[in-house]
Amino acid sequence: MSIELQKQIRDNGTDIRAYFKDLNNWTREMKTRQGGSLEEGNEKTTDEGVQQKEKHTSRGELSRDNAKDMRSYYEAWARLDVDDDECNKVDYYDTPVVEQKEAVAPVLTSRVTGVGPERQKINIRRVASRKGKIDYGVEAKERGNAYYKRGQHKSALREYRLGLTYLTGDGQEDEERDLTVTLYNNISAVHCKLSEYVDAVKAADDALKMNPTCSKSFYRRGYALTKMKRWLLAKRDLEKSGEFRADHDGQPSPEDSAFSELKEFVDRQVEGQKLMEREEAIRMITNTQRKVNEGKLIKIFVSDVKEKNMTEGGKDVMSDESPKDESPKEESKPK
Repeated sequence: MSIELQKQIRDNGTDIRAYFKDLNNWTREMKTRQGGSLEEGNEKTTDEGVQQKEKHTSRGELSRDNAKDMRSYYEAWARLDVDDDECNKVDYYDTPVVEQKEAVAPVLTSRVTGVGPERQKINIRRVASRKGKIDYGVEAKERGNAYYKRGQHKSALREYRLGLTYLTGDGQEDEERDLTVTLYNNISAVHCKLSEYVDAVKAADDALKMNPTCSKSFYRRGYALTKMKRWLLAKRDLEKSGEFRADHDGQPSPEDSAFSELKEFVDRQVEGQKLMEREEAIRMITNTQRKVNEGKLIKIFVSDVKEKNMTEGGKDVMSDESPKDESPKEESKPK
């Protein structure tokens, strides 16, 4: 047998002895609170379940560790009948004051982020069902807003997404639906800060699925489309945002000035795009007409050249085809 195994067996025996010692102390305390008292010295186990006091042998071992005492020892414990209420009462008084308060009113003492262990996230979601899913969603949104104000956009994005995990997403309750739309709009704003405009458009789309008349969702999507230079789509969303924009009880919205500036900028870009398209169309028409005219001029020129060639060629032919006297000349005879 190896030394490590022997050491492990010895340590296990020590742990077992310590456990039984604590168990004896607990039994004596229980008996004392019930009005009884334990006699000092060596006591035998009774039928009521009172344990023997630890009796040390010369080798430092407990008497109950002997094989002949183990059976009677466990039989005594089997006959012991202790009221569960009394056990709970003892456990309560033995715990520190801080743990007693936590047992009476359990509170959530830790916060889980999106990078936490999976088991921890599951436990927190179970606790969330007791406190209220909307409350935890609001807390996550507030933490995300704090990160956003400090410029920690990725941390804010993580908190906003965590807030969505507490919500069902079906939008059956008005409060839950409004919170879901707000979280999606905030996610879209964070993506715009991170220059992730495609993701910003997608988050705004998710918000509009929950609330098709949300002015801020149209504004977020219009802003992202502006950065993508999709001028016509951005103009349409900004116009929708202006239609559904609330008056905030007569007070201007914090985004009114930014909204107006963005809309004016997009309008100028749309007009510029239309002007460029108009000029391009005129240029194409002009080029086409020029090509047509050039083709006509070429045809006229070619026809003139052909006609001229035909005229000049006819005269040459007449001169070349004039009749000639090809009869043989009579030879002169000598006179």
